[in-house]
Amino acid sequence: MLKPPKPPKPSAALQHTFFQALREFESQCSPDPFARTLSITTCLTTFWQLSLAQQLGSFPSTLFVGSPGKETSPLWEFARKLLVEDADSTQDLSRPRIPYVSQKIAEHYLRESVTYYHNNLAYDTRFYRQAAYENKEEYRKAHWSLFGFGRSRPFSKCWHKDVGLISNGDGAVVARLDGKADLRELQDYLKKGDFFQKSIGIDSSLKRSPKRFAVAGRLDSATLIALEENGLFEWGHPFLTLPDVGDASINVPLWPTFSAMLMMWRPFQGAIAVTPQNQFPRTEAALRYQSYLRDGLSRLPGDYGFGLLKVSRELFAVCSNLYQSTVAWDNDPPRLEKEPPENAEIILTFLEETLKGLIIATHTLIWHRVGLTPSSREKLIQKILHELRKGEDLTRRELQRTFRLSTATERDTLLTRLAEEGMITLDGKMVSAVSLDEYTRAIHSLL
Repeated sequence: MLKPPKPPKPSAALQHTFFQALREFESQCSPDPFARTLSITTCLTTFWQLSLAQQLGSFPSTLFVGSPGKETSPLWEFARKLLVEDADSTQDLSRPRIPYVSQKIAEHYLRESVTYYHNNLAYDTRFYRQAAYENKEEYRKAHWSLFGFGRSRPFSKCWHKDVGLISNGDGAVVARLDGKADLRELQDYLKKGDFFQKSIGIDSSLKRSPKRFAVAGRLDSATLIALEENGLFEWGHPFLTLPDVGDASINVPLWPTFSAMLMMWRPFQGAIAVTPQNQFPRTEAALRYQSYLRDGLSRLPGDYGFGLLKVSRELFAVCSNLYQSTVAWDNDPPRLEKEPPENAEIILTFLEETLKGLIIATHTLIWHRVGLTPSSREKLIQKILHELRKGEDLTRRELQRTFRLSTATERDTLLTRLAEEGMITLDGKMVSAVSLDEYTRAIHSLL
């Protein structure tokens, strides 16, 4: 039977263990505390996505909101490097041992193999069993030729008219937003309804089965607002909207070892899974961050809040899974050590920093006024903030005339509310907007 090439085994030439690479990243990824929090959050959620939710209930997506006028985002470059390093082979069809065929022949095999299988389900003779086996081999060959293999691919290349959602054998895929075509495709699929929970595709047995996928990519504020209008946050899928980190760089000290860990990454068989006993450690910091997270989510749609809270409750299991699997692959032969204690330092560090990242993701949506309860007052606030964020400060009187506020009392009450939320600053008669970077860094400093 045809099989995709196996990931390389840890090379004896690697000078550091996988756990050392993880530890060095945790301690040296950035000297900026804000960038460090977002870097660790990005690292953990990307590993979570690459595990394809094999043992975990949630499958979070990550959206990196870039600064206006900037073409790149350090966080998205880091996340994309992790996803592509995993082995997205859609651009390279020269892998050894796989009998690739031309695209035209592969398209023919793809259609014919699916049609043949579903037209002959009722037969169970030896002849048809052998024919079905050969048919599945042709399907695999066509599938790998057309789509490559790996756990991530561009969003626009995640669907095919004959096979539905394209994934590898795990039945899940990370869809990357690499460009404008991927964003347009995402907007089109959002209009079709709850496609996150109802995506169907052909599995390795040629049966139609439900599949799961997460989204990862960079977008700007205007695109985020447009996606929200198309219903991005209505279906309860846990999107983490992380802000840019400005000019801060993200450092991966032992990248060769880190890269080798990525290529073979899977939750180790028998590693800790989500159970009622290990869903959340009751440390003082973790409980405090959980309370901050609930406060922020109380202003956002209930389904979205439930999805993000579920992610937070599974974080301990994810961090423990990452720790156990990393240590297990360092052993020769690979094996699990005893279950780590709840207060294992690196587990709690990843847990607490990612909880901070979830809080920042929540307040990124609040800064954009995305998902807040619609009302006439909220629409007025959005217009005021949009005008102030163009870059020009306004006096209180100019603002009152521009937005036709009836009295100075109404104006001052509204401005005081926005100032208390941290959206604007008041300096005598002048009103100024607070940037996303300033706002999220202020939230981070309070944690």
